Amino acid sequence: MQSDIDATIAKFALEPHLIEIAGRRFDILAVRNQDALLAASDSLEHPPYGLLLWESAVALAKVVARRGRSGLEGRRVLELGCGIGLPGFVAASLGANVTLTDYLPVAIEIAGENARRNGFAVATQLADWRAWGSEDRFDLVIGADIAYETEMHPELQEVLSRSVEECGEILLADPNREQGAIFVRRLTTTGHRAQSETFIELDTAGRPSVPPVTVNVHTIRPPQRN
Repeated sequence: MQSDIDATIAKFALEPHLIEIAGRRFDILAVRNQDALLAASDSLEHPPYGLLLWESAVALAKVVARRGRSGLEGRRVLELGCGIGLPGFVAASLGANVTLTDYLPVAIEIAGENARRNGFAVATQLADWRAWGSEDRFDLVIGADIAYETEMHPELQEVLSRSVEECGEILLADPNREQGAIFVRRLTTTGHRAQSETFIELDTAGRPSVPPVTVNVHTIRPPQRN
């Protein structure tokens, strides 16, 4: 199996990224060169963009880290569209029981490798929002830049409603995309309560000419039931 992982790392030109979050350094394999990823993905129906270390994931990881061990130890955390898994690993480092999910097998493969590199015991599983079979509920559901396809908003909303505990929370991050704002508004019309904050993240993908990225992180609470 390690040979398969090594082949994936070589194919997509993954490189180590050392990211410090809340005083802890995370060693994350990710694509540094977006053009190389696109070239390697030409023949794929679904290019694995989640293998990049996106600014939204870094901002989300910082918000997760603010909860500290007292807010996460023993809690069940689900990451949707995990990609390389950074926010989930931050939760795991603070004692959470983390499940990482993604639609693409290659993302799950690399997320598992990153977990091993950092010594985290996390669950990983393939997941399709259009055929969500799990009945598990979580104290915290997180996702970085997962609302960019408006046609998938109904499915994403259904997954969230089925996955978060009544007293749980949802954390969603997006790079100031209109699609993200549309999705949050969609949730608020069904009784969800949302608060948003803005971060300015430096580029993480080796593109120094790109200006800092504005990232919105939304803290969302499910509707109160009578």
